[in-house]
Amino acid sequence: MSVPPSDGYGVFFPEEVELLGRVFEDTLASATSREDDDLLEGLIATEIIELAKLGEHDPAQLQSRTLAKLEGRSDPQLAR
Repeated sequence: MSVPPSDGYGVFFPEEVELLGRVFEDTLASATSREDDDLLEGLIATEIIELAKLGEHDPAQLQSRTLAKLEGRSDPQLAR
């Protein structure tokens, strides 16, 4: 699903919110962490929202980049 990017200030269209919610659920299900569940959910949500604010809207990229950050791996795309 192609969703036009929002204005970059953290305001998202309903279609974007739906997409980000699905990415959040999929990422949470795939995450392996020793963090408290509430903390893990917060970290995942924050990272997905920050990436979306930067213009990333590809669900696969959002999930893989979020998981990479959680696992402490460097994400070369974040250096852009």
